[in-house]
Amino acid sequence: MSNFNYNECPYCKSENISSVELDRDGSVFNNNVECQDCEKTYQECYEITSRFDMDGNRLNTFKTYENI
Repeated sequence: MSNFNYNECPYCKSENISSVELDRDGSVFNNNVECQDCEKTYQECYEITSRFDMDGNRLNTFKTYENI
């Protein structure tokens, strides 16, 4: 099992990355990311699993691709 770091490029492992575009489709966010060192781009996918109020109380839980 390899170590995974959200803050580094999956190609060259540089932490010099930046978000290019964030797009939302329902409960899924796609974040286009560009590495400033190797100049490759890739996409990160985030899925909303829950919503909470400002006191930390859960308001909703959503079915996800992982636990349908």
